[in-house]
Amino acid sequence: MSIKDKLQAFGEELIADANKKSEELHRLKREVDYLIEQGRKEITAESNKLDAGFKLLANEKERFEKYKIKTEKEIEEERESAEARIDRHFDDVIGYLEELHEYGKPPQIIDSYINACFVLDEKLAKYYLKKQRPNHNTAEDIRNLRKENKAYLQRIKELEYLISERWPEDVDTSEKRNLSV
Repeated sequence: MSIKDKLQAFGEELIADANKKSEELHRLKREVDYLIEQGRKEITAESNKLDAGFKLLANEKERFEKYKIKTEKEIEEERESAEARIDRHFDDVIGYLEELHEYGKPPQIIDSYINACFVLDEKLAKYYLKKQRPNHNTAEDIRNLRKENKAYLQRIKELEYLISERWPEDVDTSEKRNLSV
């Protein structure tokens, strides 16, 4: 075989090898293009999911804000209603005391005060237990303070009784006032 034939065979071999490499490059380019397109599709799908998630979050935020405003209004209305009930209750107590005074019976103010305090403390404790997010610690603290107040108020009542027992009825009441001050 001559050099020319060897060169020609070598050239043909190089061309065949270059054609194989070219085909391989085209195949790889198609695969890369396919992978790029798949990546774009996945990114678009993930982007759409994120957009939907952001829209959902925005809707939830708006719904939460509306609920918060509604809840704040309900709390304010409940507070006003409770204040009105307390005012009515005190008006009833005052009316009762005035009625007793009109009939000539001296009202036992300390008894009425003690009862009113116990009723209001218990209502307050129940309120903290029945609200949407109950606060058991506060309710327990109120009940403990109620017990403590009961002891103090009982002592006041005992002292009032002792004073009324030891003080003659015919003595001027201005002297009693001076003693209590």
